[in-house]
Amino acid sequence: MAYCKNCGTQVSGETRFCQSCGAPVAAGGGPEPARSRAGTAGRAAAGANDAADNRMMAILAYIGFLVFIPIFAAKNSKFARYHSNQGLVLFIIELIYGIVVAIINSVMLFSFWQWGAWAVLSVVFGLVWILFAVLSILGILNAYRGVEKPLPLIGGIKILK
Repeated sequence: MAYCKNCGTQVSGETRFCQSCGAPVAAGGGPEPARSRAGTAGRAAAGANDAADNRMMAILAYIGFLVFIPIFAAKNSKFARYHSNQGLVLFIIELIYGIVVAIINSVMLFSFWQWGAWAVLSVVFGLVWILFAVLSILGILNAYRGVEKPLPLIGGIKILK
């Protein structure tokens, strides 16, 4: 029996393209290749074609309010849906955090007696925004690589089905 040289899926002798990953299959196939170890670091995307076709949609999911583009434009893609879920969770947390920071800054700024505390809190608030940027970059890198790897801290939260 022949095996796909790209993903290791068993293919029939008459098949020109792998049904699993879409890679061209050489005549006569070849020996079974070593399997990828992507499962331990993060699940491989649902299908290589799905990941390749919806990579840009998955990347958009991590850029603020642009998360709504893949939510509505790539409804049938499991890969884009996975990254849209993570992007939506990140966006909601950023939105709530921004509102809380604005309220705290307004209260501290107009109280006039806590200038030192306000300055320290402003630095802390800024560091948290950097954390959000790092999570977005990690998500973009995972989407670009075509893997469904959960983000630290928020990867277990599921909103979209």
